[in-house]
Formats: sequence, structure tokens, C-alpha cells
Amino acid sequence: MTKNLPDLVEDFLRYLKVQRGRTALTVRNYQLYLKRFLGWCTAGHLGLVTELTRERLRHYRLWLSHQRSQGGSPLSLATQNYHLTALRSFVNYLKYKEVPTLSANSITLHPPLQRRVMTLSELELTALNRAVEESHEPALVKLRDQAVLELISSNGLKVSELVALRRDQVDTTGRKLSLERYKKKELITLPGYVCQRVKTYLEQRTDRSAYLFVRHDRAATSKEPERLTPRSVQRALERYRKLAGLRQKVTPHTLRHSFAARLTRDGADLATVQTRLGLKHRVGAEVYRRNNENTIR
Repeated sequence: MTKNLPDLVEDFLRYLKVQRGRTALTVRNYQLYLKRFLGWCTAGHLGLVTELTRERLRHYRLWLSHQRSQGGSPLSLATQNYHLTALRSFVNYLKYKEVPTLSANSITLHPPLQRRVMTLSELELTALNRAVEESHEPALVKLRDQAVLELISSNGLKVSELVALRRDQVDTTGRKLSLERYKKKELITLPGYVCQRVKTYLEQRTDRSAYLFVRHDRAATSKEPERLTPRSVQRALERYRKLAGLRQKVTPHTLRHSFAARLTRDGADLATVQTRLGLKHRVGAEVYRRNNENTIR
């Protein structure tokens, strides 16, 4: 005798946890997504899993697109895809248990929306640098922020990588930056002007902190300054954006995208983009290159 749908879903969730070793969070998410599917079924749309056809699947997708989140907003395409992914995994499980139903290949996902990426032109980057020079910040803060700006925009560093840098990772004489990405050591060649920025900043430092970029808070009471945080870098960029009169939002990721855009415009292949940006998968480089075609300039 074929089990009813709720029992089959419970069997599937137990299978994920016990046999597949999925985390409690993953199992809970699948339970939430499939609970919505069961709600649709019990509303009279589907009685038995054997009745799931392409036509009924189309009705479920349409119904799903009209559902709302707890906050009252329509479900995003990404959230709808989570529901469909859970359903597809469930259907695959049914096939594994030899329960006749729709093929999992029939459950396709919504294509991802192409985000239009904001980047900065060379003139805008120059204006941002000029804003640092013309700001009323202390001289040491200006030197630091210029070096930060140049390191990200000329090498595409992640802000998390930048704030974690230590002095011994930068060789200004040999123009090399040592990074560890995905448990592998990487040596990045730095432009001469970036090395000079970093060197000048470090020469003006009197503290002994091992970090390359630190806070210069005059009100700080600790002996050694704390390192910069991603949030402090973001706040500084926003301050200089306003001084430069730039309308668009400027974040560390904007600078990273600008670097990627320059690479692709200069004809860099996917492997080069992947390596320079420290991306784990080639698909990430493809996303950067595709987004460059939709860049707002």
C-alpha cells in the first residue's frame, strides 16, 4: 500500500538526516519548503504523489509565485527556486524508493536574474583618490585610505582579505603580496605605485601592530591600535564618495567589480579572471564577465 504524501515527506526528511548526513539546518529548510507543497496538495490540488504531472506541477509553480513571505512581500525567484529544489530532491527520493511519480528532470528552476553591476570608470576612481587627498582627515589616515583604495581597485581584493593582511605579507621591494586562498598560498604582483603607497604609510606608523591596516583613533586607550574592519572601510568609502560628488553607491565590492571589468575589457580569459579575483569556481568568473556586459557606467 502506497503511503500518503505527509508520511512520504517524513520518510524523506529522515533519510536526509540519517542516511545522507545532512545538517539539522538543511533538514529544517527542506521541511519548511515541503510543508508549503503539502499545503498546496491538501487544498485539493493533489491527492497522491502518483498524480503529480507536468500540468499539476505548472499549477504549483503558478501558485507558488503568488505566495508571500512572513513579511508580506512576494516570494523572490530565489526563494521559489529553494522550494522547487526541495521538491526535486523529494521526487528523486521517490524514484530511489521506486514510487512512481513525475521525473525530477521535469522540475526546472527559474533562471537567475541578471544583476546590473555598478562599477567605477578611471575618471571616477581618480575623483575618489582626489577626495582622499583633499579631505580633512589626519595625514596618516589619508595615507592609509589611499593605500586601501589602491590595493582593492588595482588587485580586486576582497575586503575580508584586505583587513586581515599583516605587514609580513607585503614585500614592497619585490612588489609581491602573499595571500592564502582556499588553503593555498598565492603570490600577487603589485603595481609599483601601490607598493609606494603602502611603503609611505608604513614608514609613518609608530605602532608595532602586525596588521597592515589599523585604526588611528585618537581617543583609543589601548597601547596597540586595532585592525580595520570591513565596516570601517565601507564607512570611509562612503565618506569619500560624497566628497567626490559621485552619485552611485561605492563599496569595496564596487571596487572589486571595477577591477574585474577592467580585466575583461582588456581581454582576460576566464582562468585569469578566476585567479586574479581568488574565485573558487570558474562559474564565478563567468558571472563577472557576463555582468560586465550589463555594467552601469
